[in-house]
Amino acid sequence: MAHRLIIVPGENETLRALPALLPADITAQVLESANDALWEVRNTSPEVVIADVDLPGMSGLDLAEILPAFGLPTRVILCSRQPDPRGAQQAQSHGVYQYLDGPVSAEQLNQALRAAIQAGPVQPPVPDPEPVPVVEPPKPVEPARPAPRPPAPERPQRALDPALTPVRPAAV
Repeated sequence: MAHRLIIVPGENETLRALPALLPADITAQVLESANDALWEVRNTSPEVVIADVDLPGMSGLDLAEILPAFGLPTRVILCSRQPDPRGAQQAQSHGVYQYLDGPVSAEQLNQALRAAIQAGPVQPPVPDPEPVPVVEPPKPVEPARPAPRPPAPERPQRALDPALTPVRPAAV
């Protein structure tokens, strides 16, 4: 089974010479920039990306930070030509498989590459589930009460004239 590798060497001559040292079961593609690597990874995902930390335009650390967002099973190996503890910490926080610090030999690169291939594909991160909104049960609706009737307006009382009042006959 052929394994696919992308190399982004920048000014790193050891990385640039790596394809000639690889066994026949590893196909390597050398790209000149991190942007080219992102484009290629997006189109055809390799098993491993090996990149120098110091690249023109976008650094290898930036590349390593962006790659997991693609959700692809690609492992990343970064190489620094000088010791850089801070870069190593950043690489670890970005999920870099291996950070090779200081001058790196072709043998070290080959070992790191073999280990990354044998480790198998990266499991894409499982996204956090969408939060389920809590729905409160509806409150019982009280039946509508009729509005109280307003009191009837008071009518002015007229004085009664006794002469006009009908007289009732007395009961016998």
